[in-house]
Amino acid sequence: MKKNLIKGLVVSALAFSVPVFSDTTEDLVNALVTKGILTEDEAALLSKQHASESKARDQKVKSKLSISKYLDEGKLYGDIRVRQEWRNADEYGGDESRDRSRQRYKITLGFKTKISEDWFTDLALAMGSKGRSDNATLGSGGDQGNKEELFVKRAMIGWAVNDWLTLQAGRIKNPLYTKPMVWDKDLTWDGVSWKTKYKMSKQTTISTTGGVNTVTGDDTQTSNV
Repeated sequence: MKKNLIKGLVVSALAFSVPVFSDTTEDLVNALVTKGILTEDEAALLSKQHASESKARDQKVKSKLSISKYLDEGKLYGDIRVRQEWRNADEYGGDESRDRSRQRYKITLGFKTKISEDWFTDLALAMGSKGRSDNATLGSGGDQGNKEELFVKRAMIGWAVNDWLTLQAGRIKNPLYTKPMVWDKDLTWDGVSWKTKYKMSKQTTISTTGGVNTVTGDDTQTSNV
C-alpha cells in the first residue's frame, strides 16, 4: 500500500514537472529504483512518458513565436527612459531669465536580424517630435491630437563584403565620428556608408569610415518638351 502511494506521488510529480527540472526528475526515478520502490520497467515507462510530455510542451511554446526560415538570427532590443528636466537661461541682450521644467520620456524598439554570414538588417521605431528627437514630453494631454507618433528611427541593410569591408544602406546610424554638440546621437543618416578595417601586420591596422548622405529627398525635375 505504501509503495503504491509513493508510485502515485511520483507519477503526479512527473506530470507537473517542467523541462528545467528534467535532470532532477531522472535522478528521483533512479533513486526509487535503487530503493526497490519502482522496477526498472516502471522507471523506463515513466521516463519515456515524461520525455514525450516535455517534448510536446516545448513544441507548443515554440509554436507561439516563429521566425522566417530565411533568417539565421533575430534580436529584439529597446529601451524606456523617464527623466525630470530643468533648464534656466538668461535673455540675450536683456535682463529677463527663463526657467523651464518638464518631464520627459523616451521609447525605442528595434529588431536586428542576420540573414546569412554576410548580410544583416536593423529596423527600429522611436517616438518623439517629428522624428527629430526620441524624447517626448509628459503631461501634454491624453487626447488623440496630443498623442506621440511612432517614427522609423532606423531601416537599413548591411553587407559584410569580406573581413575588412562592410557596407550599409538605408536609414542608418551616423557613420562619422562626431560629438553631441555637432550631431545628436538620436539623429540618423539617410544614405550609404562604408567601413574598412585592414590589418597589415600585428602592429599596424588601417581603418576608414565614410558615407554619402541623401539630403535632397525626392529630387524631381521637370523640363519642357
